[in-house]
Amino acid sequence: IIKNNTKVKLTEKELELILTLNKNNGLKKSFLLKNIWKRSSDLDSHAFETNLHRLRKKINKIFNDKNFIIEKDSLYYLPK
Repeated sequence: IIKNNTKVKLTEKELELILTLNKNNGLKKSFLLKNIWKRSSDLDSHAFETNLHRLRKKINKIFNDKNFIIEKDSLYYLPK
């Protein structure tokens, strides 16, 4: 990802998460687990939570963006 001439390297899952939210903003965790991590239940959400935390931390560190991928009413969004 490039923003203001600054680049950040993403993992395959990070990129897939961003692209999925960019295409269909406002998605439930269960949808993201099923379609990106190929997990069928919220019981397996540790992979999602860990990846989301690392991605937010990376984006904040490089782009100083504390509001990257927000969660509201159990839906996940990319801020517009």
